[in-house]
Amino acid sequence: MSSIPVPDIPVPPQGLIDAAEEGKLVLFVGAGVSRLCGSPDWEGFSRALLNWLTTKDLINHSVRMQLLELPLKMRLSIALNIADTKEVELSVEDYRDMLMTRSPSEKDKGHELYRDLTRISRYYVTTNYDEWLEFTYPEVTLNEVAADVATPKGQRPLVCTPEDLKISNMEDGQVVHLHGSLTNPGSMILTTNDYLNHYRNDRGVSPQNPVTEFLHNLFQKGGWVVLFIGYGLQEMEILEYVLQKSLAFGEDSSPTCRHYLLRGFYSYEGDLLDHLSSYYEMHCGVRLVPFSLDKSDRMQLASVIRDWAKRIKAKPLPPLEKRIEFEKLLEG
Repeated sequence: MSSIPVPDIPVPPQGLIDAAEEGKLVLFVGAGVSRLCGSPDWEGFSRALLNWLTTKDLINHSVRMQLLELPLKMRLSIALNIADTKEVELSVEDYRDMLMTRSPSEKDKGHELYRDLTRISRYYVTTNYDEWLEFTYPEVTLNEVAADVATPKGQRPLVCTPEDLKISNMEDGQVVHLHGSLTNPGSMILTTNDYLNHYRNDRGVSPQNPVTEFLHNLFQKGGWVVLFIGYGLQEMEILEYVLQKSLAFGEDSSPTCRHYLLRGFYSYEGDLLDHLSSYYEMHCGVRLVPFSLDKSDRMQLASVIRDWAKRIKAKPLPPLEKRIEFEKLLEG
């Protein structure tokens, strides 16, 4: 067992605080955050998709039960292939029904959570398809609205196609949907073939794959510090894939250890915590920041985000054009 007690709410590492103050902190958001708002994880999404096929009479319940026995990625690939073969297209509203909650109480909870989350940083990348990160909220102190429902004031723009995955778009305040968004169903990376094409290995090929080039620029260049939030064991396959693909360019293939992963553990998982901490740091260039799940289970993540939103002061970078002009002056 780990000899170091795991806190309910960890103190944010100084590296994160410094990065936020310098305008260099990027939030990389996974399904574990959206699950707290009533949105499904991968398992729930695949079940919703199979239920949709059943309601459309594209498969019967016997086939649905058989498909549920398959691995997740294979399950999704077959389900979408069935819809394509039957020439039935899923709409934005179909995906919204599967990925966004209809419950008023869960909506309120989601807006409070994402209001707090988006105060930690101004830059967002997500592997989720849902719309939670696209809402904007009034700029007030957390203490003033601690008991209030967070009401969105607008929509944040997004990018979700490979050719638009650029650091400059993230710096312009757009949410980067690395695996596509439900607002553009054609952009969603769902099937095994989608993943292979999205992350194709094109070392030395020109033009370079914009997806892996974006990841390399984010994780290996430019001094960005990334905080992963909402990545548990279910999402680790995605996270490891992203981190390994970020090394696709450049001479040095060793990860740079300046990024962080916020993740919860139960008290009986002390040995796992130790092993994972070493693994993430050695193989992924990521430092693990653990917190205890014993009191509130996975909802404890919301408490950590609320606390960190008060401690970490996000500062956006100046507009890209001004930075380029300033860098030219320095070079001169």
